[in-house]
Amino acid sequence: TTASGSFHIQPESFPSQYLSYKCPWLNSATRDEPPTPALHIQWIKSSPRTNDRLAQALQTFIYQMLLTTWSVMISSSETLKRMMSLGGAFVQRRIDLFEKLPNTTTGLRAFFLSCAAFLFVVDGGATEFSTLVVSVIDGDTIEVLQYQKPERIRLNGIDCPEKGQTFGQRAKQATSDLVFGKDVMLQTHGKDRYGHTIADVFLPDGRKVNQVLVKNGWCWWNRKYAPRDVILEELERRARADRSGLWTDPHPLPPWLYRELTASANP
Repeated sequence: TTASGSFHIQPESFPSQYLSYKCPWLNSATRDEPPTPALHIQWIKSSPRTNDRLAQALQTFIYQMLLTTWSVMISSSETLKRMMSLGGAFVQRRIDLFEKLPNTTTGLRAFFLSCAAFLFVVDGGATEFSTLVVSVIDGDTIEVLQYQKPERIRLNGIDCPEKGQTFGQRAKQATSDLVFGKDVMLQTHGKDRYGHTIADVFLPDGRKVNQVLVKNGWCWWNRKYAPRDVILEELERRARADRSGLWTDPHPLPPWLYRELTASANP
């Protein structure tokens, strides 16, 4: 730093990989002159040592927050104790993406994995909860035990045949085989017009029940309420092609049309 308060960058203080090839001032006979706009600092690659130190500190902080949060949650609710036993599978599906990251440095990789687990806890408290399935109403509607009372859950993004339809009972049985009497994780998405909670339902092994039912051909992808769910769209397409479940019938009656016909017949 000079007396006038300005400062000059000494070229030898920067490793060559941090400087762009276009630095004419480096060859200047007078290096005391300020850098010209042609100087571009490019962070072509970061220092592994710096990254590891930062990652280690952040990783330690995340681990501490994670353990503290789990302790508070587990001690406050029996429901969250069940969530602890299920948590591993659901943390795993959250961190699968991070497992695909390149192994740049061990510290940063561990830090990202820690963040994924921590975000599961934070987000889980707001939109997810573990619960026991106590009843299956039909293929896309179940009841769970919430605050010692049954709460009706509508599976998000799918529409199964009604009980009066040809495949209605088989769709109900398929859902019952998957979830009845089991602890599941619910990721909620508000309420429907009847006041039922709309949710994605996850099994202890991490599978999403909504997707399994579509994949096995026991329901339709609900285009009206999940128009952007490309996974359900593709699963339905494959189920149709494979003639799975209700698609053994070449022209099954969609449940929304069935409800319209029933309503018009019984005004």
